Parts: sequence; C-alpha cells; structure tokens
Amino acid sequence: MRYVFLLCLTLATRSNGTSATLSKFHFPLASFSSSSSTPPSSPTASAFVKLPSVSLPISSLPPASAYNRPLHFWENMICGAVSRSVSQTIMHPANTMKTILQSRTSSSHAASIGLAEGSKVTLRQLMKFKNLKLLTRGAGAQFCLSVPHGAVNFATLEYTRRLLSKHVAAKYAGPGLDFLSSGIATFICSTVSTPQMMITDNIMAGTYSNLFTAVKGLSGSKGIGGFYTGWLPGITGKIPSYGMTWVFFQQLKEFQVSQNRERSHNREWSHNHAHTHSKN
Repeated sequence: MRYVFLLCLTLATRSNGTSATLSKFHFPLASFSSSSSTPPSSPTASAFVKLPSVSLPISSLPPASAYNRPLHFWENMICGAVSRSVSQTIMHPANTMKTILQSRTSSSHAASIGLAEGSKVTLRQLMKFKNLKLLTRGAGAQFCLSVPHGAVNFATLEYTRRLLSKHVAAKYAGPGLDFLSSGIATFICSTVSTPQMMITDNIMAGTYSNLFTAVKGLSGSKGIGGFYTGWLPGITGKIPSYGMTWVFFQQLKEFQVSQNRERSHNREWSHNHAHTHSKN
C-alpha cells in the first residue's frame, strides 16, 4: 500500500516534466504502520516517519491528440443501442397516442379510457394521467427491440461512411457521400427496424397484448414474411428522408465548424494587432 501511495504522489507532482523526488515529504506514522506492534524509538519518530528518497522516471504519456480516434465498431454499437433504446422508450407514450389516433378503430379504445362505447377518442382525453397504463403498453417490447435497432443503425452508418471515404477521393466526398452512406445504412438497418415497427405498432394498437403474442401472431400465417409487411414502401420513404436529414446535418455541422474557425482566427488577429500597437 505504501508504494502505491508513493507512486500516486509521484505522478501528481510531475507537472514540471522532470523526475519527482519525495524525500522532502513527511507523513504521520499511523497512516502507514498503525497495525505494527513495534514501539517507536523516540517521541519524534512516534509522530512522523521520514520516507526514503524515491525517484521514479517520468514516463511520457501519449499526446492528447492520440486519444482523438474514431470509435470502434462495437463502441458505436453500444452508443447507438443506449441512445435509441432510451429515446424510444421515453417517447413511447407519445407514439402510442399517435398510433391510436391514426387507427381506423380508434373508437374501440373509448371504453378503455372511461368513455362511452364507440365514442371518438381525442388527444386531450388520451393525455390524462389515468391513461398512463394504456399509453405505456408495449414499452417493454419497444425497449428490447430498440437495443439491436440502435446498435445496427448507428454502427452501420459510421462504418459505411468511413469505408466509403477511404475509396472516394476527397474532392468528391460531400453531400453525395453522406446520402449514399445513409441510404446503405438505412437499407441494412431495415432488417431490424421493420420487425420492430410491426411488433410495437400492433401492441400499441391493441391487436396483441405483449411481445410474445405479437411474435406468435405475426409469424403464424406468413412466417418470417409477417414481420416485413409493408417493407418496400417503408424503405422507399425512409431512404430519401433519412438521407436528406443526414446530409443537411453534416453540411450545417461543417459550416458551423468553419465559422467557428474563422471567428477564432479573427479574434487572434485582433489580439495580436492590439498588442503590437500597445508596444509602439
């Protein structure tokens, strides 16, 4: 324990870039040898003990820029899984309200929220706290299915963009590359997102009560194809929508970075100019 503490102190005192020597430090004896049965030889020794001179070479850590690396594929998967599952679970009640209101059989939910049978269901009625149980049905399935969805989506998007940028000249990289990488990622991700949408939408609409019955019901008649009903029109709309969203985001981000760089350069120039005039 003593040497671990010495090493920590050595690392903490090496800010000057040279070897750290700890011979000048005195520490209470009780902090290191409180369990020792050997009596102290003098009153001074009973209070303090002088540590031996310790000189440790200062190992040079990698520069901060060395840690500025792209995330690995599995790291992107973890970040995507966490962000997607948390966000979709939080917004699940709002998504349930949308699904009920858009459903042709929305009046069938009237009795479940305390209205007369066949009454028209409105947003204001659904937003009452007593309907929280209705609005959170399927939240567990949403969370479980959002984990693989988010992992595949974000990891594939980052990997595709990085892979394409290696094979496309820098002068051609831009909005086209962003749109292409988003389209490929969206197409691959649809293998996970479409079954998630089919399962959760049917649970939210009240067709099935839980994840197990939804999986059993969707696969009962069409097999695996039951999970991909409406896949083609869905992917046809998602590719341009998600692609343009990603392109606009990347372009606005690059524009903001360039503006920040220009403002920083102008401030530095103004500071140097004012400093030069003050000397004159």
